[in-house]
Amino acid sequence: LRFPYLYDTALVHGYETIHPNCRHRFSILPAGAYTPSELAAMSRKSMQPFRDTRSDAVRKMYAAEQTYNRRRNADLREWRKYRAALPNEAPTTFSGFRSMKRHNSVRYQELKKSLRKVAGGKTQ
Repeated sequence: LRFPYLYDTALVHGYETIHPNCRHRFSILPAGAYTPSELAAMSRKSMQPFRDTRSDAVRKMYAAEQTYNRRRNADLREWRKYRAALPNEAPTTFSGFRSMKRHNSVRYQELKKSLRKVAGGKTQ
């Protein structure tokens, strides 16, 4: 039972590209450590159709976590954009930026105006 190397198939462009921001884990299963029947059984088991056995509560918790991660990543990209365009005006810490944005502070509004001026009105 032989499979192609991951770096020749799924990881051609590196580990990050299989699913960005995903928590993939790989396990090494040396073929010599298992009998042919054990390898065949593992192969059959790995090719079963996907069936989500999680409870509704766990699914909702996962969806909430993904929503949080998406918002955090969007905020991080936005903060980096401000830091690049306005290094002297943007908050020095990401947590400071998130707090300022969450409260929609006067300073955050001024920062948005400054970015629009620098970018020529091309930002949202």
